[in-house]
Amino acid sequence: MAIYLFLLANYIFSCRGLYPRSWTCYNIRHLGLTVVIRQVSPVIPNNYEDSSLPVCCFVVDVQNESDFNLEVSVAFTFRNGTGNRRWENECQCTPARFTDGNVTGVTLAHTISQLACTYGVATTSY
Repeated sequence: MAIYLFLLANYIFSCRGLYPRSWTCYNIRHLGLTVVIRQVSPVIPNNYEDSSLPVCCFVVDVQNESDFNLEVSVAFTFRNGTGNRRWENECQCTPARFTDGNVTGVTLAHTISQLACTYGVATTSY
C-alpha cells in the first residue's frame, strides 16, 4: 500500500490507496482540525467486468480537536470528462437540482462525442 505524506507550513497531508478504496487526510494543525476523505469505487470481487462502473462515493469526516466552534464547508470540483485538452472546447452542461428525503444533490447533463452523459453529486443532511 503506497503512502504519500506532504508536510507544509501549517498542515500535514497524507494519502493511502488500495483499489478500489483510498483515504486522504488533511491535518490542519494551527486550527486543530482534521478532515478525512474516504473514496470507494464499488466493484464485486471476481466480477470486475460487469460490476466496475464509473462511480465513486466520497465520505468526508471532519474532526474538530480545538477549543473553538468551527464552521467547515466542503467543495467538490471536477472536469466534465470530455477529454478535450482545451477547456473552451468542452460542451454545454445542464444542471438540475433534486431533493429526496435527507438527500440533496445536482445532476449535470451533457454530451460526450454524441453520447448523452449525466454526472450526479449528492449529499445527506443530518
